[in-house]
Order: sequence, then C-alpha cells, then structure tokens
Amino acid sequence: MAYLFTGYGTICGVSFPKKIRKVDEDDAAAEVDITGGGDTEKVYESGLKDLTLAVDVLGGDALAVGTSGATNITWGDGTTTTWPQSTVVKRKKSGSVGAAIVYSITVRKTAT
Repeated sequence: MAYLFTGYGTICGVSFPKKIRKVDEDDAAAEVDITGGGDTEKVYESGLKDLTLAVDVLGGDALAVGTSGATNITWGDGTTTTWPQSTVVKRKKSGSVGAAIVYSITVRKTAT
C-alpha cells in the first residue's frame, strides 16, 4: 500500500524503528484578533504558523520533556516532515490491562 505509515521516525534526535504508532502533524496558524472599535463581530487574521507534532510511541524508551534534536517523520505517501531542531514540550504515559504502555509526546519546532 502506498499510503501505509511504517512506524519509522526520529524524534528530537532519537530513532524509533517501528515503535511509532500514531503521528498527528498540526500545521495551524496563530489567530490574530484585528477587531476594530466600529466592528460588530470579531475579525481575525492568520498569524505565524504554530507547528506541532503529536506522536504516540510504543514502549518505555520515550523521550523526556526538554529533550531537543532533529525530528524526521517518513510518511507512507513519499513525503517527510523534517525539522532541523525541535523540543519535547509534553509527555504523557498511558496503559490499560493487557495492552502496551504508550507514551504520547508533543514536539514543537524550535529555532536552529
């Protein structure tokens, strides 16, 4: 299948071969309120992009908050997400009876 995610990637400089279970790439822009005094409704403009990756990693070798390094996700459609520098800003550990431990990691792009 051409669009099957393989589970391979490097997050903040650490390789996770076949351990990445889910990736969400959020390419949203900041909302800038430009409402004027005479407006009757709020008016917005698109601000700077606010890039975020949310990654679910299988197992106990997930990254700690504050870990920095390059991030590279290879998608199954021939594209990649490559950030020369990024930082882990959130980490959540979860599990349930009879299921694997999963770390949900949030990564933000940082200055190079």
